[in-house]
Amino acid sequence: MRLEVDDSGSVALATVGQRIRATLLDLSLCALTSSILVKTLLAGSISGMTTVKRQVVSGLVFTLLLGVDEVLMIGLRGRTLGNEVTKTAVVHADDLSAVSMVQAVLRFFAGPMVFCLGSIVLWLIPYVIVDHAFAARGGTMQTLHDRAARTVVVVVDTSETD
Repeated sequence: MRLEVDDSGSVALATVGQRIRATLLDLSLCALTSSILVKTLLAGSISGMTTVKRQVVSGLVFTLLLGVDEVLMIGLRGRTLGNEVTKTAVVHADDLSAVSMVQAVLRFFAGPMVFCLGSIVLWLIPYVIVDHAFAARGGTMQTLHDRAARTVVVVVDTSETD
């Protein structure tokens, strides 16, 4: 993975649009996968549950799946599938080095998981809007979870193989 450099010699930061597209793609894939898992693996268990209990179980499976995906992909590769599609990556804010596993965990928990006690619809839209509004404000394009983990999302040059 090679970082894309702009005309001034600086690393090109990901735009708010790229970040939102990557986030929504990752959330959609995890929601689809968790829905399939809950319906197939827990079909007998959830049929007798109330709607609230089913939503809690679905939310927990979604959260676990999203956490594993985000932490492992960013901690090991610096990018999720959403980052791959939008040609972005997560790097350390100070020196643009690879993100540590500790940073990946911190970044994950500092983000949308604070609001994950409700159903997906209740926290997803406000989270994406509020968190990415912070990226639009600063020159470093850092969201709240980036600031907490001291990371930035940058554009990568995918013309070379890793």
